[in-house]
Amino acid sequence: MKLTEILEVFQQMSACDRIYLLCKMLQCCITYELNFVSMVLQNTLKEKLLNVSKVEGDVNKVTYYSIFEESGVFSEEPLEKLSCALALVTDDNQPVAEAIFKLLDQRSILMAAEETE
Repeated sequence: MKLTEILEVFQQMSACDRIYLLCKMLQCCITYELNFVSMVLQNTLKEKLLNVSKVEGDVNKVTYYSIFEESGVFSEEPLEKLSCALALVTDDNQPVAEAIFKLLDQRSILMAAEETE
């Protein structure tokens, strides 16, 4: 597969799938490759930090997730938004992690119920 084909497929993927693929690819990297990726990400984030910081602030508040409770996390669009939000949650934010887990748990319970019908 050519690089242009890979990039085209990647661009057409949903945010959830891109994040999953990136995680899997990073797990395959060795230390110096991860260091290079880290430097590239830091430079890219510096350029885009202003856009990210507002969203990051929002997704790190438990109140942000009430929109998912009202509309549900059961279709692709809210699930993609939740996946993007999850990528921006700080690693020490337990209240938000619990809110996300609750939403995903509700989704898995409903999906399991649908499978048994």
